[in-house]
Amino acid sequence: MLTRAMAEAATLTTPVTPPPVGPPPVSPPLTPPPVGPDERQTAEMPPDQPLDRPGLLGLLKYTIGLSLPAKHNSWVLHDTTCSTWVLRHLARTGAVVLPLFLLYLVVTPGSLGLRLYTGLTFAAAAFALSLVLIQIDSDKRAIRAGFRFGVVSEVRSARAIERQRTSNFERRERIAARQARRR
Repeated sequence: MLTRAMAEAATLTTPVTPPPVGPPPVSPPLTPPPVGPDERQTAEMPPDQPLDRPGLLGLLKYTIGLSLPAKHNSWVLHDTTCSTWVLRHLARTGAVVLPLFLLYLVVTPGSLGLRLYTGLTFAAAAFALSLVLIQIDSDKRAIRAGFRFGVVSEVRSARAIERQRTSNFERRERIAARQARRR
């Protein structure tokens, strides 16, 4: 009975292939997505789309959660998927929480120690909630810019896979060069 189960398991497994040697395969470029009724794109922007960063007023509107005009869509996708997206999210949270904290310190009566303690507790809770909701917030920003749900995580995953492939290829090249020097 045990050997039969082992034989069935052996036929169900797929053979393990060694990793390919040579440069990493280049993934095909993402094709431009279809244009929706309001001229906003619903997938990743084409690589030739310029990053049009909004002005100060646009950044303030974006910080509090309002939409930007369609010409800033590529910047919104960049903002939510670049390598510093977590720091950008925390900076946006700080831009909202800091004025509220300062207003609380100025307006609320009581000792300075008590106001600082309660204000810092509020700020810490706001930052903790911001970190809990970071994925949802970045997806909502991309959706407001006209991208479909999940594009942000897809772009981040694709970039991480590409970085890993490049890193593995460079590591294999270094190992091969080191072995060639030893011979």
